[in-house]
Parts: sequence; structure tokens; C-alpha cells
Amino acid sequence: MMSLFKSFQVVSTPDDRYDLVKNRRNPIENPSQEVINRYQTDLDQLASVLRDTEFAWYLEGGMAIAAHLGRFYRRHSDTDVGVFLHDIPALERLLARHDYGLFSRNPGIKSLEYARMDLIRETSAGEILSDKRVKRLTAIKTDGNGRAVASDLCLPRFDIHVHRRGRRDDCVYVTYKQHAFPADLFDSHGFYTTSSGCTIRVASASFLYFFKLLGQRPKERFDRQLIERFGLISPLQANRVRAAVVNRLGKNSQILKQLKAPRAFSAEFAKAFGASQ
Repeated sequence: MMSLFKSFQVVSTPDDRYDLVKNRRNPIENPSQEVINRYQTDLDQLASVLRDTEFAWYLEGGMAIAAHLGRFYRRHSDTDVGVFLHDIPALERLLARHDYGLFSRNPGIKSLEYARMDLIRETSAGEILSDKRVKRLTAIKTDGNGRAVASDLCLPRFDIHVHRRGRRDDCVYVTYKQHAFPADLFDSHGFYTTSSGCTIRVASASFLYFFKLLGQRPKERFDRQLIERFGLISPLQANRVRAAVVNRLGKNSQILKQLKAPRAFSAEFAKAFGASQ
């Protein structure tokens, strides 16, 4: 790790993240038991850092689908946490007590997402609460003086998604892109008990399905079919989520055209479950 100038640092990208993002269009990989054990340890450490909070936080992303199912069906490149915008100051204080800092990863430079190194810039609750949209917000373990550190003994980083409730409380605007999503579907979250016995909130399956519908990479198709195959959402919930996608993308979006095509299992899903394509 080296310093570019005062507010920026260059840090190594975690191996899993680099491998999976670099090969993001390759088939899904099953995790080994060693990898599964590491995921469980990461969730234990995440729960330890964020326990006894004065605010609600949610496990999100692919890890959240695994938590709903009680099993890891694929490898994951990161751990995602969701919080509400008004809780960011409390989150910042809590992270500082555990020697984590808030950073913007590869700000404005998307191509670095596929590189071996990440460019990170320290940010703050004040900046996040301002009108500026802080992209790729990440909590990273530090040495206590703002310098990022790499350690196999702790959860080195986790991504943070910031949401905001609408004025009428019937809608939640999710992530920095501010997608509009029904509040009742967002609030129907679940729970997961880690291997050490900690209980954490897990983002609702409807919320996770929404984001999986927006993506067309192998992992999004695979996760979407996991949600459908195991009945994590009802047909009524699925229709409401699809309506939210239409509201976001418009009726003529290419993604929606693909979703309206005859349903078929992805190659990755068929391989994992022996399903007929």
C-alpha cells in the first residue's frame, strides 16, 4: 500500500473480489468448505462489529440470499450491508470504535473495479449526508489513524448501501441510485443466526429480487432463480417487484424484454441442480 496524496490510498483488492469481478461473466463457481467457513467467520465478525447498535442495519447482496436459504450455493466477492441515510453518523461512530473507516472505493473510476488494486478516498458522514452521492461506499479496517490495513484475522472490508425513506413512508429510495421501492416489501426482512449465535437482520427477499432483476450477469441470473426455485417470495410479491422494475426502467427496457421471454434455467443453475433447460 502506498500514499498518492493526503486523502487517497492505494490498497490491494481482496483475492476473491478480484478473481470473481475479473471473471464476472464466467460460470458460477461452487464454494469449497474452506471458503464457506470463511464466509461464516466474516458474518460472525460483521455481527460482532455491528452488534448493540442504536439503528437498524441489514445484510444485503448475494450473502443475504445465502442467509435466507441457510446455505452458500456460490462464491461471493464481497459482503454488503444496508443502512438508512439518517443513521450514517451513528454508523461512523460505531465503526471508529472498531478501527474501521468510511471510504469511497475507486471514486469516479469504474475501470479500477477490475484491477488488482483499489484507489480509496476517506469520506465522512457529513459528506454522505450532503447532496453529493458517495459511490461505492466501503467500510475498511484501519490502523486507527486512517490508514487501511490488510489482515486475515478480521473482516477487512464490507460494502455499505445507503437508503432513504420517502416522505410518506410508503416508499424507500434504495442505494445511491435512489431506486424507488415499496416500503412494505423492504420492511419484510428476515433474520439469520451466525455460527457464534448472533442474530442479524437480512434484507427482504423481495428487495434482493429487485436488484437481481436489474442485472443480467451469470450471478444475477443464478440468484434470481434461487429466489424463485426456493419460493423466497410469493407470486404476488414477484409481480409487485417487477412493477417496481418497470417503474425504474420503463416498459421498453431490454432487461424487461429478456424477462418476458420464455422462462429457462441458466446454464449455471441447471448444472448446480440438474434442472432441465
